[in-house]
Amino acid sequence: MLAPPSSKALDPGKDRIVARGGELAIRWNDELLRDIGLQRRDATFGRDTTIAVPLSKASWLEADVVGRSIRPFASGSGELLGGFDFALRNGRSLAWRHPRFVVRPGDALRLDFITSDGRALFYGDHLMYGLAADGSAVQLRSFDLRIAPQLAGLLGQPELAGIAVAEMRGHVPVASRVEASVPKACGDPNWPGEPVAGVPGATYQADVFTTSFTAQFSRCRSNPAGGTCDGPAGATDGEIVFTPSSTLINNVNQGSAVAVVPGDPLGTSTALHTADVEWETKFTNAVAGPYPSADQHPYLIWNLYRIDANGAITQVGRSGVKHAWRTINVGAGCESCNGGHVLGRACSDTYGTGNNDNASDLGPRREIIPATGQWGRCRSIYDLNCDGAQNAGGNGNYDQRMRVRESAVDAAANPGATWLFESWYIVRDDINIYNTMATLPFQAAWTGSVWQVTNGTPYRLGSAVSRWVASAPSGSVARLVELDVAEGHAQLGLRVTDLGGGNFRYEYAFMNHDFARAATSGAEPNLEVLRNNGFDGFVLPLAPGATATQVVVADGDSDPANDWIVTQSNGALAVRAPQDSASLNWGSMLRIGFAAAIAPVETVATLEVTEPGTPASHGVATLGPGVTDGVFQDSFE
Repeated sequence: MLAPPSSKALDPGKDRIVARGGELAIRWNDELLRDIGLQRRDATFGRDTTIAVPLSKASWLEADVVGRSIRPFASGSGELLGGFDFALRNGRSLAWRHPRFVVRPGDALRLDFITSDGRALFYGDHLMYGLAADGSAVQLRSFDLRIAPQLAGLLGQPELAGIAVAEMRGHVPVASRVEASVPKACGDPNWPGEPVAGVPGATYQADVFTTSFTAQFSRCRSNPAGGTCDGPAGATDGEIVFTPSSTLINNVNQGSAVAVVPGDPLGTSTALHTADVEWETKFTNAVAGPYPSADQHPYLIWNLYRIDANGAITQVGRSGVKHAWRTINVGAGCESCNGGHVLGRACSDTYGTGNNDNASDLGPRREIIPATGQWGRCRSIYDLNCDGAQNAGGNGNYDQRMRVRESAVDAAANPGATWLFESWYIVRDDINIYNTMATLPFQAAWTGSVWQVTNGTPYRLGSAVSRWVASAPSGSVARLVELDVAEGHAQLGLRVTDLGGGNFRYEYAFMNHDFARAATSGAEPNLEVLRNNGFDGFVLPLAPGATATQVVVADGDSDPANDWIVTQSNGALAVRAPQDSASLNWGSMLRIGFAAAIAPVETVATLEVTEPGTPASHGVATLGPGVTDGVFQDSFE
């Protein structure tokens, strides 16, 4: 354990605050605790409940403040005046009472929670914090409570070290404040589209990067009525919830191009002058930003894909929308002093696993116009009657989560398969959606009670579909094309494998990133999104007399009622949604695979738009089964 550091010398350009007392509130993931054999006594299942625990009056936090922005804590410690009792799987009990917390300072803030006998059973990280609007208190808005290695050892499951089992929040009143002797000037935010002083014709542009994330198991049910999962080849094919933690950073450029994520092809922004990003909490307006919506903020989604041994990629899970609500603004070179509702140049922000799993911060994708980053607050699940007053969203512990069938991640049921986890932010006016998304290899293994996650390497910016195309094996042909229009972006990936004997396997991955032809009512701030459908058809020309065989179509969910319909006629293979509600909407992927005795040649695939309007479809250049004249036209020989 690290002892709290002694107070550092005062910085003449920063205020110094000391906060004392207050309380912490804990929202335990009781279903996860039960599954790992650490069941909290008196726990109830359904919706997680939040329990407040006071802090001793001697508890304290010390930090510097610039303008309205609080810097990472320099030091602090304290005691929770209460605790919890747990029942272990072996029948023993574990008491966690009056633990003491100790701050480990630095940008990657951590709180160690130590029992009276010196054991560190839990620790906190991914801290979201800031000052209250009037400066009267330090608000710990969210952080993960994770199992420490010592507790994992006591449970006999060392692999559980680091798993998040609760979300914590806190409120610590400011007891003293020493004003800066030489206050630093704090300029107004540089919003997207504003001119850059002294650089004719230049404007500030938004470009946010996702720098890291990790996924973990959150809970599992045997069916919508409840119950726990039973693992591979069990009696039920249960639904698993996987949730990421996530970290991002704003662009660093101020006149010249500097790598934000060194070594990554997408790691350097083309925006030479970094814009600040407005980051409001739902139903609030803390800063005078550039948009008419009072609660403008980014959003986060995540997806899971399986790449089978035959090379086909299938989306096997997708989340709802996480509504982001605050930024902590940390990191080397971070310039922000405008508070937690403005992401400044070179500033990082983080959201923990527990926060991304918080029912009160999640909503459905259908409420978002993704290409513009607008939320239809009016008649959303948080404003049912469009009166501008927030109501409870009504989410349970499985609503809006990424739910994945056990069979979809079971390695034994999918021999030779690999998996990719994808996470990305939607930021209004962001000039490059592809560096705001990222992927990493993912694997889940059944331990007898939970699906233990392994987050692999390498981490890469960009979409899962682009990574799939780039990793095509030697001897195959691969192609990635992009649709980039005002209504959004889509990518069509392709791998073609020579099966021998003049036969070929075509695997298409049609990914709708943020394309939506939205039907709306009203205008911001009372915007209602009536529909935000994407595509309802994919049509590929076939050579005369050609037939696609062994056709496989997967729409990314396990509901057979909305499976897309395949037809072959008039020289084309058509795959279409059975109804508008089955459209390929934003953040979703459609797999189309088939075999054909025709080699691939240049062709144009048609992407049909669900919502009426102009154009009714978009054509994208790709490869498909066409006419051959004895010599293949595509590198197959």
